[in-house]
Amino acid sequence: MKKSAYIKLDDRFTIGVDTYNWILRDKEKGTNDGYSFFPKPKDMTEYIMDMLRKEAILRGEVDLDAYRPFIPHSSDSVKALWREVDVMLEHKLRKLKMELEECQK
Repeated sequence: MKKSAYIKLDDRFTIGVDTYNWILRDKEKGTNDGYSFFPKPKDMTEYIMDMLRKEAILRGEVDLDAYRPFIPHSSDSVKALWREVDVMLEHKLRKLKMELEECQK
């Protein structure tokens, strides 16, 4: 019986689902073999976006929040990207969950 299913997003991230959790595997995360578990797909999206934002700041890339008063559309662009990522991840995870449920029947 299949207990979990995964989709590789890129060389770094793999997303998955099991009976109880939405799962993110980050090859660059050193703890817990890179696995993080979430109760909802939206929580996973927030985690990914926050992590990528923090990494961009650490690399010295521009912090859009510092320029928000001067570039009002940048905030809308980031929110639109966030929604797009959220919808894409949720769609892929729901499909995996349905496949997992079909395999368990």
